[in-house]
Amino acid sequence: MSEETTQYHSANFPQFKRDETEKWDKDLAKTAMMFNKKEDWLTWLKNQPLKRSFSENKHNSNIFHVHIPKTGGISLKYYTYGDVQHYNNFGHHSAWRLKEWFKAEGGEEEWNNYYKFAVVRNPWDLLWSGYKYTKWGFNDFVIKSSTPNLLQPYNPQIIEQQTLLSEDHVRQQHQKNVNAVKGQRDNRSIANSFKEYVEVIFNSKQINPFSGRLIFRYDEDLGYKRYMNMPFTTYQFPYIVDYETEEILVDHVGRFENYKETIYHLAEVTGDNSIIHNYNLSTKNVSATEIHYKNMYDDDMINMVGEIYREDILRFNYDY
Repeated sequence: MSEETTQYHSANFPQFKRDETEKWDKDLAKTAMMFNKKEDWLTWLKNQPLKRSFSENKHNSNIFHVHIPKTGGISLKYYTYGDVQHYNNFGHHSAWRLKEWFKAEGGEEEWNNYYKFAVVRNPWDLLWSGYKYTKWGFNDFVIKSSTPNLLQPYNPQIIEQQTLLSEDHVRQQHQKNVNAVKGQRDNRSIANSFKEYVEVIFNSKQINPFSGRLIFRYDEDLGYKRYMNMPFTTYQFPYIVDYETEEILVDHVGRFENYKETIYHLAEVTGDNSIIHNYNLSTKNVSATEIHYKNMYDDDMINMVGEIYREDILRFNYDY
């Protein structure tokens, strides 16, 4: 990686909405801020706010999940904490950012006392999963709207229900449909196929060694292209290392491919066999658009992803 292409940016800076009244900072969520010096980037990052979950659920609160996107984290929270919402749910933030937040809040000892864990995933599989998620959403459109544009405001009168459903359920499904349509629009602004999508990421010249590559994409609101954040293109290793020393900050790194091992490990650490029970009772997530990632790559794409995620592949010993 040449020095000219290396910049420190705010790509994939996550926000985690805590209640219905909280407003998203849409510009921050979509636009990357550039820093030429790592020190300036770290100073900015340390001063960005974090919010602890409003949940009062403190089940197994002696363990702390560092949630890397697209690694089965939502399910893992349910198995471990008994609910997706938990006192220690901060969303997709790195261990370094969390450590700095606890330190600033006077909670350094609390952070140090946690048993911290994360799960990583084969980069070729992760990128295909992320592409599917943004392109088609995480569920089929199970409730059809007669509205020509699903981005229009929710109207319960235009929802066709095949079964009797509560209004909350209909509203939630409508939002899923809206998110799926937005994801399709975002993907089309980048590429028309998965191969083009991989090529766009590979050809990006805006690279942060601790985050990922920015995507130069068209913003429909502004009417022109700009460098913007793109979910699921970030590297995985920065979620678990100290940005200043590169020391590993978590106690356990599980693998998505051996998910069950992490479940049993956490049950042993906590002494809570309900984690195994929750896992065994659950319906495993199988995408409605399930196609194995190995069916989606040609040789050029395999090599491009190998270059994009070289650091993850080396650190976690992955291969195609």
